Amino acid sequence: KERKMAIFFIFSMFLGVSRSGKSFFAECLAGELKFMLIILDLAVIMCKPNPAKELDDFFSYVENLDNYVILIDEIEKVADPESNNAMSKVLIGKLLTIFNNFNSDSGFNIKANFVIATANNIDNLRVKNPEFINRFGLKYFVNYPLRDSFIHVCNYYLKKLDIQGITGDDIYNKSNSIYSKNEIPRYDEDASKKFGKYASGEIKEFMSNLLLFCEEKQGKLFCNEDILIKVLNLQKPQIQFAEKGVYTTITAAKIANFREVN
Repeated sequence: KERKMAIFFIFSMFLGVSRSGKSFFAECLAGELKFMLIILDLAVIMCKPNPAKELDDFFSYVENLDNYVILIDEIEKVADPESNNAMSKVLIGKLLTIFNNFNSDSGFNIKANFVIATANNIDNLRVKNPEFINRFGLKYFVNYPLRDSFIHVCNYYLKKLDIQGITGDDIYNKSNSIYSKNEIPRYDEDASKKFGKYASGEIKEFMSNLLLFCEEKQGKLFCNEDILIKVLNLQKPQIQFAEKGVYTTITAAKIANFREVN
């Protein structure tokens, strides 16, 4: 009984739009716990002559290890029920068997370690292989950062890069003004929630671009409103050009009952 409870708490799927920080969570978890981060690249395994055997060999190997986080990134790209590659359907069945039998007499013993899968779009899996999604004990939807989180992250990078002249509030207000027509769809009915226009990973890229345009004054980097507006127009948020994909991801997360995190 204790072993089954342990499985529930360590076996998770993180769904979210591109650049929302799903993989980064696994990296942070491994770093905080001082665990190894082991990346299981299913795309590489699919290129092998016998992918099913490769999976068995992988989990046989990690049975001999302790203190690790396994990251299976963008699992839906390989485990795709609509793929023309017949091996994709075989892989779905193989993964289902492995996941279902973790820490059992007939499965691989991963002890109390972590297995985290990430996905950008689970629509095909949800419709054709819902049991695959339900194998994950914990299901999280990583949404866009809320206003306060967005501002906090921006201020963190501004301080780290020593950029003066603007604040996280300025970035939030200007980006919302420029991209006012591009609304982040709500996951629930809470009308008080206000989101940043950029996903967490986009913020980091935005700050790198901002750094290139900053002026140097007395040995310090300075950004004014004109520079900020220029970079905001240069780096358009994905919600503007990938709105359909964002809506599809959020809709699938709601139907599959993922828990929202920001």
